[in-house]
Amino acid sequence: MRRAIFNNLPLKLVSLALAFILWVLVMGGKRSIIEFKDVPLQFKNLPPAMSLTGDTVDAVNVRLRASDTILNTLSTGQIDISLDLSNVTHGEQYIPITFDKIRVPFGAEVIKVTPPTIRLLVERKLEKEIPIVPNFGGSLAPGYKLIRFSLSPSRVTITGAESEVQEVGEATTDLIPLEGRKEGFSGVVNIAVAHPNVSIIGQRTTQVSVEIGEANVEMTLADIPISFSSQIYLTMAEPSTVSVTIKAPSEILRQINTERIIATINVAGLQPRLQPYILSPKVSFDPSLADAIELIAVAPDKVEVRVYAERVAKEGVS
Repeated sequence: MRRAIFNNLPLKLVSLALAFILWVLVMGGKRSIIEFKDVPLQFKNLPPAMSLTGDTVDAVNVRLRASDTILNTLSTGQIDISLDLSNVTHGEQYIPITFDKIRVPFGAEVIKVTPPTIRLLVERKLEKEIPIVPNFGGSLAPGYKLIRFSLSPSRVTITGAESEVQEVGEATTDLIPLEGRKEGFSGVVNIAVAHPNVSIIGQRTTQVSVEIGEANVEMTLADIPISFSSQIYLTMAEPSTVSVTIKAPSEILRQINTERIIATINVAGLQPRLQPYILSPKVSFDPSLADAIELIAVAPDKVEVRVYAERVAKEGVS
């Protein structure tokens, strides 16, 4: 045993001397005090069914005493404060920050922490499904419109403290630029929720598909002749023509003319008389174009219709 102690004695003495010198450098000399601001707190072991809510204090100030040699090399990142939340329950909790929870480099001593106790509000965690709303920006090229869009998925599940999750009604996408576009497009965009304490479960992207087409352009066509249906007696309208204002894509408007627009008045059952009838023409379009046309106005919307005694058709024939 004694022989083992004296084995490599010179080397052991050198090691001891170096350790002593290091101790003197670390612990010896002038000792000063310095305060580190906003040292982050590390919350650990929060029960899975619980969530922190409200304005949680997540940093404190720590005052240390150490030699100038140590203090000159210290930074906030070398101070670790871990708080074990495994035993917290639902509601308001006060967590003391004792010195034994603060780890600092060797040779430094914690002498104060501010605040010494923090308040946490703990709530039950909630999951909820909400719709995703696209965030379109910019204007399409003149003469074009957004016809329809789709998102896949169109909904997402969020989680967080119950009261905070209840505040969130929708998720939004990153900006989807429309500026100057004339054609449809598709792509993948990120999704997010506005509340900082509420997070998305699972996929954080969605596939967006946008259909763009020509916008409807307004046009007025004049001198559309009025015709009559179910006519038995000679019938005349004053005025005998109307103007029709429609909206349709430019491609459709290039195909439209007065021959493909029909203004009709049903005169079934009208008997000859001196006084005119006041009736409204019904406007219809060529069936091949009708689905793409929006009727805006007919002018005039009512006309005088005079029915004379002269027959133009037998009873029951129109």
